[in-house]
Amino acid sequence: MKFYHASPARLAPGDVLRPGKRGYVCLGTSPAQARYWANVLKECRGASGEWYIYEVDVPDDHIVEDCRGHYHFEWPGKKIPARDVLPHRDFDGEINVYEPVAIVRRLISGATS
Repeated sequence: MKFYHASPARLAPGDVLRPGKRGYVCLGTSPAQARYWANVLKECRGASGEWYIYEVDVPDDHIVEDCRGHYHFEWPGKKIPARDVLPHRDFDGEINVYEPVAIVRRLISGATS
C-alpha cells in the first residue's frame, strides 16, 4: 500500500523511516495530504528551508493506525491492515505506522519552498 511522508530531511530510496520519540511514523494517504502536512509543520515549527514528500510502501497486511479526520494525540485511531485504509477526504488526519518503513522514492522536491 502506498502512503506519503513529509520531511525536511533529504532521503533516498531505501532509507528507512523509524518511529521517533512518540513511537510512530506519520503518513498521509495522498501526496496532497502530505503537502498539507509539510506546510503545517513548517509553519508551526518556524522552520525555514525546503520540505520533501516521499512515497513509502507499507505491506498490505501491516497493521496501521487510521486517524481519519483527527489526530492520534486527540484520540487513538482505528488499527487496521494497511490494505483496508481508504483515502482521506479531509487533510486533517494521519496514518501512523509503529514499525520502520522504507522510502520508495522522493515524489515532490521542494514541496514548501
